[in-house]
Amino acid sequence: VLWIDAALDMTVGKAAAQVGHAAMLFAGALDAEHAGAWAESGFVCAVRDADPVRWRHLTKRVADGTAVAVRDAGFTEVAPGSVTVIAVPG
Repeated sequence: VLWIDAALDMTVGKAAAQVGHAAMLFAGALDAEHAGAWAESGFVCAVRDADPVRWRHLTKRVADGTAVAVRDAGFTEVAPGSVTVIAVPG
């Protein structure tokens, strides 16, 4: 699942780009067996908005190493270093 921080005011295009980054970072974090299984499934994933409570839980998972975060460079719509999307295994 690719969770978008609903508190950030991103356009649809910006959010889509961040989701793409999250999917690539997530794939790179998987071991070969899990990456292959995901590829065989057609890279099935879901994209969801995270409310503030869920977002806090997700950021703890990033800190624990059980999720992958996208940190934006801040060149367009959000502040530098903003975590825009968090990817977690389904």
